Amino acid sequence: MKAIHKIRAARNEKKISEREMAEYLNIAQNTYSKIESGKSKLKYDHALLISKKLGIPINELSEDENSPIDPQNKNNDGAQQHFIQNVISHYKSEQKEHREIIDYLKSLLDRKETLIKELSEQVSKLLLLLKRKR
Repeated sequence: MKAIHKIRAARNEKKISEREMAEYLNIAQNTYSKIESGKSKLKYDHALLISKKLGIPINELSEDENSPIDPQNKNNDGAQQHFIQNVISHYKSEQKEHREIIDYLKSLLDRKETLIKELSEQVSKLLLLLKRKR
């Protein structure tokens, strides 16, 4: 299967629109459409992002002779720097989301512990009352 077909199939399988992919790559939608149709070569940094987003190993995007990756772009320092900045900002936003989820879960655990402690005290009091009545 050609690399461009793998990209389209994976994108459709994940129900991601061309517009969403273009926004993720920070390019125009018509530029993304040209890449996916094979009319334009894919920059190496974009190929890495697509690989991550769609779960396609990067080597599968460059393994055939009709590869969408522009081989001239692989050593482009500007492209690599841009890619690194995109990855860092992506992971920072993921970290923030994960931190918020972790904080929320911690708050739930704290409330659970408080409730357990209160319930234990209530049960102890009830047991004392029951012992006194006997």
